[in-house]
Amino acid sequence: IWTLNGLDALTPPTIELALADTHPGVRRNAVRIAAISPVKAERLTRLVNDPDAKVRLELASTLGAYDTPITGQAIAQLLTEPDDHQYIMAAAMSSLNARNVSTVLDSFIRSEKKIDTPITSELIGQAVAVGDKNSISGIIETVCQTRGKPGVQHRFENLAKILDGLSIRHWSLSQLSISARARVTEMTQLARVVAQNQAADPSDRAKSIQLLAREVAATKADFQIMKELLVPQSPAEIQRAVVSQFARRGDSSAGEYLLSGWTSHTPALRAQILDVIAKNIENPEWHKSLDKYHKGKEQTCGKLNGKFTSLHT
Repeated sequence: IWTLNGLDALTPPTIELALADTHPGVRRNAVRIAAISPVKAERLTRLVNDPDAKVRLELASTLGAYDTPITGQAIAQLLTEPDDHQYIMAAAMSSLNARNVSTVLDSFIRSEKKIDTPITSELIGQAVAVGDKNSISGIIETVCQTRGKPGVQHRFENLAKILDGLSIRHWSLSQLSISARARVTEMTQLARVVAQNQAADPSDRAKSIQLLAREVAATKADFQIMKELLVPQSPAEIQRAVVSQFARRGDSSAGEYLLSGWTSHTPALRAQILDVIAKNIENPEWHKSLDKYHKGKEQTCGKLNGKFTSLHT
């Protein structure tokens, strides 16, 4: 087959015939050639369940050269390979590009095999990094689905990943479709309800906090919600999530909220808060805010065992 290719005598029908050969070595080499000599996409995708792992590995590397919905779906299927086939999964990830990543993500999330995996997060990150406005709007629609999988905490987490990606690209929600913006609003409102629901699963509540304080108009109200959760009565998982979200939002008033309940915080939580302050102390706005708080709360800040003072000065 390679001899025919070298002689420029290899035709698409011949490659397609080789793709169906009984010998896995012939199929594998046909798949490799199909990356540079296009064939009908459906001929390739038939091999997604090929019994030979090397054929599937070659297929995972080749599918990225095709721009069709069925090849995107095939890549998503290869990403659900068992964990002992990590090379196939890595090859499938290498086939992702701006043309197919949205289809792959949509197919992967809708899969019944694997939903909550690191691959989901990686796919979302790549989709948001390279996708256009329409594709990202579609991704939000998929991630925020209200029925089936993923569960609510995974929807919170995945949507937060998308919003973080948009922030990195300096995109606002106003650039997306009306429907996508509505989905974000619905999920954010649900996040506020779940975060304050003491009967809800602590993991769901912790993940919901990732969506708070993202809207400028609602930042103060969301900060108040987060402050009320930063108390000993809240599970440690939720308190850690609150501190992390205050740190992510970067608002200068976050330091004041973090220090307001200092005397009741556990040593572990105090260490996390001090770490946040240390990373932001050079920020002029944080410095000004903390200086104002320090002067008005000398008794409270005096119990920081000198750590705040050393950071502040």
